Parts: sequence; structure tokens; C-alpha cells
Amino acid sequence: MKQTLGVLGGNSIGVALADSLEKRGYPVVLIEPTGELSIPLETIKFVFLCVDSSQFWSVVEETVSFLTKDTCLIIHPTVPIGTGDQLQDWCDQKGLKVVVASCAMMEIQHPSHIVIGGQANHPKLKELRHIMLSYDVPILMTTRKEAEIIQYTRNAFLATKMSFINQVASFCETFGGDIQTIARGIGMDPRIGQGALKAGIGFGESLSDNLLSLIEQGKQNGVKTPLLEAVQEINDVQGDWVKNRLRRELGALEGKTIAIWGVRDQPALDIIEQLLAEGMELHLYDPFLSSDHSFPRNTIWHADKWKTVEQAEALIILQECQPFQEVDLLHLKEKLNHPLILDGRNLFYPDMMDMLGFRYIPVGRKV
Repeated sequence: MKQTLGVLGGNSIGVALADSLEKRGYPVVLIEPTGELSIPLETIKFVFLCVDSSQFWSVVEETVSFLTKDTCLIIHPTVPIGTGDQLQDWCDQKGLKVVVASCAMMEIQHPSHIVIGGQANHPKLKELRHIMLSYDVPILMTTRKEAEIIQYTRNAFLATKMSFINQVASFCETFGGDIQTIARGIGMDPRIGQGALKAGIGFGESLSDNLLSLIEQGKQNGVKTPLLEAVQEINDVQGDWVKNRLRRELGALEGKTIAIWGVRDQPALDIIEQLLAEGMELHLYDPFLSSDHSFPRNTIWHADKWKTVEQAEALIILQECQPFQEVDLLHLKEKLNHPLILDGRNLFYPDMMDMLGFRYIPVGRKV
């Protein structure tokens, strides 16, 4: 039987990691940092620490003393560069025989690769590598600090590609051209690749927080980061795309009624707040949310997507999901009070939408 693993932290990352490890045959104890920790942690030799950076040191001080000799404490989420080394020094100074490692994974359920950072050739690191081999993906062994830098800069590079393609999309809207064709052409170069070259309404809070943290760490240590600052600036501007296009189509926005499909991520919520500030009436729908979800104030939630569009002067699509991609477009045309659609996720073919009689405005596709 495989050994029991611990996941300390009941946030979304911790829950996802616990589920992922269980699917690979490991018994997992999911531990909330509440102070009642001595019983589960005494018997577990590998504990993944999955807490937000703001809680990191308070959780460490609360829990590490319960760990037994030679426990491997694995920092999983993004933490400031150098945190792993600081934690190892802290444990050493307190006489705790705890081995600190870092683990960087993207897409926890199905990662393409795993980075493990720690003391080279330490037996616990070899055991940890053996555990992570159950994912059947390449594993890179590094120092703790290198793993932390990899985690930050990988996210920063994804954000860079996303801001880059959104910048190119603005050229397409001005000069003509289809951003999806442009992205495919760019991505055919193997030095660039197709990943993260999808124009839209910008990247969300997770990538943005990661990017801003890296910029701030650079400032604190005398490292200039003009490229990363430009990436964030482009993303901030991209968030204005919906508001600007609506103004171009409808004129003054105050008092206008708008339907919005897809409200689950931060870019969508930011756009909703912008439109509310303009004095608009917003009718929201998302197939993966229910009425007990916390929606922005002064919005109207509908469990039926067709109800959102009956009196709307435009439909805005802010989420990419199958129910939207497979919507009955003929019925949508009948239900829409005005056939204006702003598509922040480029779900449909412009020629087809034009043929059906929509005024269809995607991102980076001149129509």
C-alpha cells in the first residue's frame, strides 16, 4: 500500500492537489490549519503546504512543530523567491529535523511536467521524486530557489504571450485580418508554439497577482522589469475593450440594458464593474453557477439564458464554454431585442454570424 500523504491547506489548490494525488493511488489527509494538527501530522512523512502567501508564515509557526523527524515539507503554491531557503533555515535554527522542498506544477490534475526543488541528492528528495513519478510526466530536479523562480517566470511568460496576442489583435481590428489566423501563423514557428496565443479580454487575477509580485520583488532588489510592467499595462488596457466597443455601437451607455454570459473569472467581473459604473443595467447568466452564488451588486441574475437577452440592447460573451459554443444561434437571433453580440472569447465564425443577421464583434477579427 502506498504511504499516506498530507496536504495542509483547504484552499482550491490544496483540494485539487489532494484529489489529484488520490487519483494516483495515494491515501491523502487534507488538513485545515486550525491548530488541531498533532494527530494527523505525526504519522505523515510528506506534507504539501498549500496556503496563500499572506498566511504562509503564520501557518508555518502553527504547524511545523507538530512534524516529526525527517518529515519532508513541500511548498506547492507560488511564494516569494527565497522562501524555501528561509523556511529551511528557520527549521534548522529551531532544531526541527524537517526537510523543506519546493514543487512547481501547472494544471494540477494533468501537469505537463513537474519541478522539484531542494537539497541535491537528499534521500527525502529522491523519495518525493518517486512519489511524483506517478504522474508519468518529465520531472526536473533543481534547488528550492530555482523552482520558485521557474514558477514565477513561467507564469510571467504565459502572461506575456497573452498580452502580446491581444496587442496584435488591436492591429487586426484596425488594419484588417483575423487574429486567429495570425496566431496560428505565429505559433507554427516551433520557437514560439501555439500555447497562450488566444486573443480575448485579458488574463485574470491569478496571473496578474503573480506578475505584480515578481515586478515588486524586482524593485525591492534593484532589478528593472520594463517588459513585465508593459505586459500588465497591456492587460489593463485590454479590460477596456468591451466598454469601448459598446460606446462605439450604442453611444452613451447610461441606462442601457445589457446581457452578459459567463461571469466566473476576474476579467469578467472587472468588466461588469466597469459597466455598472457607467450606469448600465446588467442581466447575468452562467451555466456553471447557481442563484446562491455571490454576484456583483446591482446586477440581475437569471437561471435561464434566454431571459437575459429578451430586453437587452446587446449580448456580451465573457466565458469560453461548450454551452455557449453550442447555443442555438437561430433561436438567439429571435430572442435578442437587438442582434448585437460582443464576443470576448471569439466563439463563432464572423461570416456565419453575418449571414445569420447578427452585428457580431469579436476580438481582433475585423468585421
